[in-house]
Amino acid sequence: HKAVYFSVPNERPGGTNIRQMVRLKRQGLTKGVSDLWILMPDRCIGIELKTSKGRQSTAQKEFESWCNLVGIEYELVRSLEELEIILKKWGLS
Repeated sequence: HKAVYFSVPNERPGGTNIRQMVRLKRQGLTKGVSDLWILMPDRCIGIELKTSKGRQSTAQKEFESWCNLVGIEYELVRSLEELEIILKKWGLS
């Protein structure tokens, strides 16, 4: 495989109760982690998806800073067109 793609269901789904949230946190639920990930042999890319008016939370900004600090690529995407550009940039389209 050239790359492996996956999403992280890191938001609190509707109807999730406290017990479920505790279980999810024990399983690794982490505030601020990017919505999509692309893993390639030579790099890892975290992609945060937002609407045109959506804003990153403080936890998401902190996670972006951490990614930059440790050399993980991080992209903030606000449209399908932007995602397509990112995928082309990384040779994945």
